[in-house]
Amino acid sequence: MNAFVPDLVREHFPHALRVLSNWVLWRLEQVPGKDRPTKVPYTRRGSKASSTNSGSWCQLDDALAAQAKGGYDGVGFVFAEGAFAGIDLDHCRDPETGAIDSWARAVLDRLQSYSEASPSGTGIHVIVQATLPGKGKKRRVEANGAQPDAAIEMYDRGRYFTVTGCRLAEYPATVEPRQDAVTAVYERMAATKRTAERPRPPSVPGDISDAALIEKAMTAKNGDAFRRLWQGDTSGHGGDDSAADLALCDRLAFWCGPDVARIDALFRQSGLYREKWDRDDYRNATIAKALDGRTEFYGSRSPAPGAGAATATQPGGDAYVLIPGQHIDGDGVLHEVGTDDFAKTVLDRLPLGALYRMDFVVGEIVGDPGTRRFAEVTDHRLRTVVDEHVRLAKWTKGKDDVPSRTFVACNRDQAGLLLAAAGASPRIQELRLLVHHPVYVSDFVLARPGWNPATGVFYDEPPELRDLVPRAEGAVEILRDLSIDFPFKDEASRQNAYGAMVTAVIRPAIAGKVPFHLAMSSLERTGKGKLIDTVVGHAVLGRAIAPMQPGRTEEEREKRITSLLLQGETVVHLDNLAVGEVLDSASLASLATSWPLWRGRTLGVSRAPLLPNNLVVFLSGNNPRTTGEIAKRTVPIALQPKDDHPEDRHDFVHPDAEGYAKSRRRAVLEALLGIVEAWKAAGCPAAEHRRTMGGFEKWAATVGGILAHVGLDEWMGNYRTWVRGADEWTSDAEVLIEAWEREFGTAPVKPKQVLGLIRDLEVFPSVTVKDSEGAQFSALGKRVLTPLMDRPVGMWRVDTDGKGGSKYYFLREHLPTGTGAGHAPRREPDGPHDPEGSEGLEGSGANVMCAHAQVRTYAHAHEPWGAAGNPSNPADPSETRRQTRSSTGACGA
Repeated sequence: MNAFVPDLVREHFPHALRVLSNWVLWRLEQVPGKDRPTKVPYTRRGSKASSTNSGSWCQLDDALAAQAKGGYDGVGFVFAEGAFAGIDLDHCRDPETGAIDSWARAVLDRLQSYSEASPSGTGIHVIVQATLPGKGKKRRVEANGAQPDAAIEMYDRGRYFTVTGCRLAEYPATVEPRQDAVTAVYERMAATKRTAERPRPPSVPGDISDAALIEKAMTAKNGDAFRRLWQGDTSGHGGDDSAADLALCDRLAFWCGPDVARIDALFRQSGLYREKWDRDDYRNATIAKALDGRTEFYGSRSPAPGAGAATATQPGGDAYVLIPGQHIDGDGVLHEVGTDDFAKTVLDRLPLGALYRMDFVVGEIVGDPGTRRFAEVTDHRLRTVVDEHVRLAKWTKGKDDVPSRTFVACNRDQAGLLLAAAGASPRIQELRLLVHHPVYVSDFVLARPGWNPATGVFYDEPPELRDLVPRAEGAVEILRDLSIDFPFKDEASRQNAYGAMVTAVIRPAIAGKVPFHLAMSSLERTGKGKLIDTVVGHAVLGRAIAPMQPGRTEEEREKRITSLLLQGETVVHLDNLAVGEVLDSASLASLATSWPLWRGRTLGVSRAPLLPNNLVVFLSGNNPRTTGEIAKRTVPIALQPKDDHPEDRHDFVHPDAEGYAKSRRRAVLEALLGIVEAWKAAGCPAAEHRRTMGGFEKWAATVGGILAHVGLDEWMGNYRTWVRGADEWTSDAEVLIEAWEREFGTAPVKPKQVLGLIRDLEVFPSVTVKDSEGAQFSALGKRVLTPLMDRPVGMWRVDTDGKGGSKYYFLREHLPTGTGAGHAPRREPDGPHDPEGSEGLEGSGANVMCAHAQVRTYAHAHEPWGAAGNPSNPADPSETRRQTRSSTGACGA
């Protein structure tokens, strides 16, 4: 067995799973009754863990800490709630050479997700974003060349995987959405078992010809739907060929019986037949799924043996579903129908696309083409859906005491059962994103209209956007014309707006996180909201973006965000950030980094669904200030009014900006698709400027590369300046440390002296706002001195002698990583200082001084403030600080 290396887990195991509290430890033990040692799971406290009891799980760091103390062979990840699935390929790998058997290689190539070697090195674990179509399975593999003990196991709950971090480099480093691939592998396993074990139910009468059978199918009650599928019409399934294939096979399965050869032969005569049908894996999996769980066929009088008697057949082929309970039919046969059989049978009878689900939340896609939305289904609504598509029945005795089958309408209790089952049923299609404009999905492929099963994206194509043609020529001019009336502060801000438009189109294709975009200005009525509604709202989405207030509490923000995701929103606008307040929100910061999934509570209901996070978030405000965490997650789009009354402006090229955007929507989208396609055709080159954004590297590399390829190379050029100016705590810390060094040098300083500096400088208002001196000292320790400990601020860091209540603090010189003898000498207190500095700031706004550059000038009040135009010799330092505070809001770009 390979030695467990914690650093491999920290470095290679996907971040989306590392952050979950789904971790246990394990130890190899000999269990009574087992021939071989077993990997027994343990909690971090040493008791036995359970893969079905979340109370026995923990965070990864806690598990690794317990493992480091000894006594355990490794750590494991528990699958729960069906968000992720694990595929275990046993005895398929040579631990010495790493060679993988061909049968396992075929599975790995199909799944294309995070894969790692097992602790023994002879197996492989694969983890995907998917749910299994049924319960977990284990099957022996009998393919040519397979080892004697070769097997494949699949689970999405109630099991755990040992984790090694020994990643297979030829497969993705992330957990990818692979629902279709998992379903195909699962169904192939199921089909193998059915072929060997399933008794053959009664088949259709052998004397009926293919032509007569098709005629019966077309004249039955649901004949119109059959006819459309037979003729190759996929419109009833959103244009999804695979969904239409399965729907036709589902109907053929009823009419042909479990005769796989005849289903295949008839399908080849239909209008849906195409080259893909000749693929054994696709054909067999589709037919197997159509037959799986089917207990009734045309011509059979009663349910197939062992089927649970959940259905009964009426002459003419119209099937009823018996409601839960005991039934005695006309032949005196007792039928016992359980709630599980009932729910599965009804959901199997609903047409594909009747229901969708986001995590366990079940809903419908409703509305007119181009404006559809996801609407959660209530039990009352589900009663209507069931009665529209399925005939429920029960056996009752009439006046003559003879049993007869009677139709019953779906009641509320039955609808509740069905809702609960639909939340986990593989029959209900998983919805990850509902869009009304073209988007790129995995591998930068344009989503097809309708539901895309491989990605869960539903593209509700508006009629006016049919047959778009990507056009790279003149694309930049189209974008400039659209935004010509907005007073961008600099070219970087203009190109950042274009980057936001590109982001809305490529969001599902980016396997990573996406930052916020902030439209800001120094004055109200400058057009921030109109900019967002114009370039992204009407031009891309086809509608205005409904603004949402950020909310005053974290709980309120969390619930609003969750509700937006449940509604299928792709873009949200958090409007009017409060002037003078520092935006600091854990839920907003989490929204930018919670990828691929977001878990949050919902309004009015006690639940927390795990939802795909595909939101592109816009913020807007005047002179906004944020914490460093928010600022570093935000792209600045700065507007600069030409005078102090921007609402009186009349020199517009397009006076009705939003109306103009509506009229140009098709041209704008063709331009956006054009520049993406041009970038793809060139081999997806990276931008020469190589600007990046910590935590959002994939997004930055993609958007930067797309824009730079068409000459837009000033994108994100103002990001560093914005971060420095928007982060008030860091700005205050820089002012404090500069004054501290000038006043005290490296001598020990008491907290009282630091507090006096803060009062004089008017920094850290969260400290000085306290009423009593005791409260100010407490806030000083918690909010200033403790966060400053060992944190580099310029060339200094704060240290302490650590002597309790009488402790002193002092500055210690900090040498950046990689410096040595060639490190620049420390600047003398009275030496020359360049307010612009050599801070490596990017962008075209060189004439704009950021907050960082301005506040450092306090220590050199005898020097001019340069381009900022402030007094060269202010009367006192506090006045300088007040001027700085009032001006930095507009300097973030």
